[in-house]
Amino acid sequence: MGVLPQLQQSVFGLSLESASKVIGYIVLAFRFLAITLIIVSYQVVKTTLHQHEEVIQRMDESFGETRFQGQDPIKVFNAEPLMNLIQTMQIGLFVFLAIFDVLMLVGVYKRRASFIFPWIVVQVIFLCLGTLHLLNGQQDHVLTAVLSLVLTCYFILVVNSHHNNLKLELQKLSPNI
Repeated sequence: MGVLPQLQQSVFGLSLESASKVIGYIVLAFRFLAITLIIVSYQVVKTTLHQHEEVIQRMDESFGETRFQGQDPIKVFNAEPLMNLIQTMQIGLFVFLAIFDVLMLVGVYKRRASFIFPWIVVQVIFLCLGTLHLLNGQQDHVLTAVLSLVLTCYFILVVNSHHNNLKLELQKLSPNI
């Protein structure tokens, strides 16, 4: 029927429907955890930058001169707007992905295959991008990246199998469509 293998049940003997629900909630929880970590880490970086500015000011005052002719190297290149832009883009990406997670969960609960399919497409796209990123050697934590890719593959297989089952049920109920 499809390109991907069809599973009959998931790990631990869960039905594909139950496993899809669990996957949806796990992925959604990780998205919100990632958003929280992004916000916290950027607050820590901002605090560190402001502490750096205070240290430079105190050093200038104690030596009675301006070491950088009145300009702190951090202030010469104001990184804060760029950091805010990157943070906003990262949060936006995770919110975008969370919308698809919620859509998938609604599809599983309402038994609507058309709500589940966009989640599968987005996951496959990010799986391909993650694989390319890993193969280009642009990954610091290779083991974590590989584990994440393998887990994402499994999640896609489970949700896609449930999606195919729902489509088959729909075809049996209304063979004219």
